[in-house]
Amino acid sequence: MKHTLYSNYYGWIDEDDLKMSILDCGIVDDEEDITEDMLIDERYHLEEIYWDDFAYELKRFFEKGSAWLLVGTLGLWNGKCKGGYIFKTYDEFLDCLKDCGYWEVVDDKGHLYVNGSHHDGTNCYEIKRISDFGWEWYNNHGCYIYDREKVHTKMWNNNFMTGLPHFARDVYGCKE
Repeated sequence: MKHTLYSNYYGWIDEDDLKMSILDCGIVDDEEDITEDMLIDERYHLEEIYWDDFAYELKRFFEKGSAWLLVGTLGLWNGKCKGGYIFKTYDEFLDCLKDCGYWEVVDDKGHLYVNGSHHDGTNCYEIKRISDFGWEWYNNHGCYIYDREKVHTKMWNNNFMTGLPHFARDVYGCKE
């Protein structure tokens, strides 16, 4: 089952929900008094709250002691190219979104996808957990191989080295 865990793409928060939030706060008494600026401000406010809550869970998830492999494509001004890296902390994960104004995190049957859009295009990634065996292999062999794409592909395609994160299931108890 597909779960959008976070998104700040416009339209993710329904306009009726924004209006209800504004009315619940008592900013105005009647829906007709809600301005476009109020809706925009409320959208930013709610997105910030949603991101803070989600980021807290994501940080706890990524910093349980595991290493992670992030691979995908980067949307650049001259086309798409492959990319990826290994990370161990939440802050290292955020590197994939550093130039992106909009992002989305989706869990689809245990697969964890991250998309981030910026002025040149969209970066699309998937993340897998690196097993103890995979981490040991990487430290003894993989980190010495110059071709990072080759290392990432070998690890990605080996179920003994990497596995699905199951974020939505493990953090929120969602069914896959």
